[in-house]
Amino acid sequence: MANTVLVTCLYNVKYTELIGGRGYPINTYFPSLQSIFAIKLPVILYTSEKDVEILSKFLQESNYDNYEIRTHDLTTYRHYAKILAAKETHVNPAYRYYHRCEVLCHTKLYFLEQAYTNKWGCKKVVWIDAGITENSKVPIKYGGRELGEGNILKKYEFSLYPNNPESLFKPELGTKLDEYVEKHRWFFVTLNAPFDGYNTPWLNILNKQAKELCNVSDITCAKWVVGTLWGGYKEHFDEIYSIYNKMVDNTIDEQLFPKTEEMYLGIINYILKKHSLYFDTWYGDVPGETEYMEELWKHNPEFKSFYKIFRDILE
Repeated sequence: MANTVLVTCLYNVKYTELIGGRGYPINTYFPSLQSIFAIKLPVILYTSEKDVEILSKFLQESNYDNYEIRTHDLTTYRHYAKILAAKETHVNPAYRYYHRCEVLCHTKLYFLEQAYTNKWGCKKVVWIDAGITENSKVPIKYGGRELGEGNILKKYEFSLYPNNPESLFKPELGTKLDEYVEKHRWFFVTLNAPFDGYNTPWLNILNKQAKELCNVSDITCAKWVVGTLWGGYKEHFDEIYSIYNKMVDNTIDEQLFPKTEEMYLGIINYILKKHSLYFDTWYGDVPGETEYMEELWKHNPEFKSFYKIFRDILE
């Protein structure tokens, strides 16, 4: 029996507000949730009080079991006020009101921490973004879903397992993911792109932090960890979370805008050398699909698309 629980969240936070976010109603992500539930692992879903009813209704009507809905108020994040203040006074107006919700990004680690206490007794906890199977990341041919409301759920049912035998999102993936975490104890998904050339003042501060906290003097060759899929055993999480909190605290103290969780996780992965699944591009390699770019594959045939990390797990 699998010993892994998946953790995700669905919040309707808006780019028209200072907290930021895409502003999609949570049912926009229901098509992707269908693929996540097809993996057949237990799922913990975090959301706001106001969205519990619509989420519960969808899960019940879909005849899903093996899940738990938990509510959490994003404004309780300990740096909430400081992050919003930093956004409000940011020199670049584009960072004040835009599609990224940094508060939610940093709260992911709190969600993971809490998820180690779960009704199934699962010892392995894996974060999975609610929109992970969006067809901008996963070709529909392999189980990707178009996000949206209303009849989108019915329109793309053909891409779901077992309707689509080529879908990567099937019970076997749940079994193999559980085995994968057991083998490696912890994993990240990492984009083959270095930090070199990133915002210099910010990078200098993080370099300083890495040296003070972990005696690492140069993080420019670290690579991007993406916050889409990652996790493992609690002893590894505790090690990561301890460094993470110190780095975020120091960034706030330096009066720098902390951005998302990904930069910190990339540095921590570089320091701790956790296991990584690597990919080269978010773009798919299936001609005729939404995110296919002929020129990209013409000049970089060796590139690995994001969705192929699921094949790695399945192998």
